[in-house]
Amino acid sequence: MRIPVICSNNDCHLVFPGDLDMVNAINVTFIDCASGKCPQCGSPGRILDGTYNAFENNIFATLRKTNDIVLLRRIAISLKKDLTKNKSPQKIKNKLDQQFPKLKPVWDLIPDTRQDAYNVINIILAIIMMLMTAAQCSKKEKENIINQTFQNYFFQNPSNQRNTPFDSRIEGTDISTKPEKI
Repeated sequence: MRIPVICSNNDCHLVFPGDLDMVNAINVTFIDCASGKCPQCGSPGRILDGTYNAFENNIFATLRKTNDIVLLRRIAISLKKDLTKNKSPQKIKNKLDQQFPKLKPVWDLIPDTRQDAYNVINIILAIIMMLMTAAQCSKKEKENIINQTFQNYFFQNPSNQRNTPFDSRIEGTDISTKPEKI
């Protein structure tokens, strides 16, 4: 199984199979290793720093935090650029599939309608920002960040709250708890 490599060109960042093949290997660590040339732009590729294990046709990697944050930052930058350029959801998904193919199941969650897609992308960006912030904190600080993010998103943002039905005859009267007349 070939080890995935990321293009070192800051404008490309394509993930592609590298030159190194791993078969039934345990605890192989790569730090600052180059591998192959990017099929898209020709720049050198690099293996993400971390410890890799290979079993049958699968590769498992434990990446170092710095590279995880770098990868998340690249995804966030790509998404922000596409939102700013008002790209269609299909173009955004195609680009993400090409640049970050291992996360295809996440990209498949993005709906096809522009408004819904942009809402999902903003949620993905919020999660990425939370993860990037939490990666640099203690366990207690991480719990606080997660709880605060949840509180901010679901309880302080009125657009995310369920609308309560009102009786149009009496302004502001909540009819959800009134008994129905038969």
